[in-house]
Amino acid sequence: DNYNLAFIAILILAFIIRVYYFTQTQNQPLWWDELSFGSIAKTNFFFPAVESKLLSAELIIRPLALSFFWSALIKIGASEAMSRFILEIIPSFMSVILVYMIGKEIYGKKIALMASLMLAVSWIHIFYSLRFLTSVPAFFFSLISIYFFFKAEDELKQKYFALSIFFLLLSVLFRYSFGIVGASYIIVLFVTQKLTFIKKKSFWLGGLIGFIPVVPLLLFNLIKNGSIFPAAGQYASSSGEKEAFAFYTLGFLKHILQNPFYLLFIFGAIMAIASLFLAFDVIKKSKKAKFNLFIIILLIANLSFLIFYIKYAEDRYLIESLISLIFL
Repeated sequence: DNYNLAFIAILILAFIIRVYYFTQTQNQPLWWDELSFGSIAKTNFFFPAVESKLLSAELIIRPLALSFFWSALIKIGASEAMSRFILEIIPSFMSVILVYMIGKEIYGKKIALMASLMLAVSWIHIFYSLRFLTSVPAFFFSLISIYFFFKAEDELKQKYFALSIFFLLLSVLFRYSFGIVGASYIIVLFVTQKLTFIKKKSFWLGGLIGFIPVVPLLLFNLIKNGSIFPAAGQYASSSGEKEAFAFYTLGFLKHILQNPFYLLFIFGAIMAIASLFLAFDVIKKSKKAKFNLFIIILLIANLSFLIFYIKYAEDRYLIESLISLIFL
């Protein structure tokens, strides 16, 4: 099958690119954020706790998953380079496979190949795969969640829906802002099913099962900080200090995609929005239409969160909606 051969070629390309840049940068200095996650990993999990106002402040705003898995690797003697390869390069490579799986499920092999190729050579995805940061592993787990969410179909098949919520919350444990993926799910369900989805047993039972990974975080925060989500207060306080909305965030779209992909994105977004208006009365029957709705909502939600709530953005803050940019 020529499509399968093309996909294998894309995977080989994605792997070679990532391994090449990994070998070039494996001994690079760490950024502040990387050092924060590393310090938490070394002092709060398997090593004696160190009382430090600086670390305590970092512990409030940093998601715990990256530090937890990094600390486990430290415990078994993994080097910094090996830890980076496991926590960043492998999820980065696996994300290319997941994009293909999602694209094949929704649009067919041709678009799946194009989307996976775009991610395979995406400069921003490669660049942040070389840092001990949360965006790439969180993106990886969110892709698994998205795949299972659309496998669940309108009936919200309990097994698939539970897996979707489980991996969604795992991505949130890596990076809190990936909660916008879950918010986008709710909007899609409301648009396509009104309020009937809340009457389904699978919605509540699947959601409850999927909620398991976030329970340790909530308990840890409650015991350590007296609040189940102390980072929310920090974000709100930081946002309140900024008067202007961050409309410059829109400029990152072109920065991330570059031409000609940026122009194709604009054209694709217009087509997707137009198709939703034309097929809105049958959106419930079309998985493609529902996915178009999802990626548009996800992109709008991500941009709105950064522009109007956080009032600050860096290019990596848009990795939450990278799947929208690629498929559009």
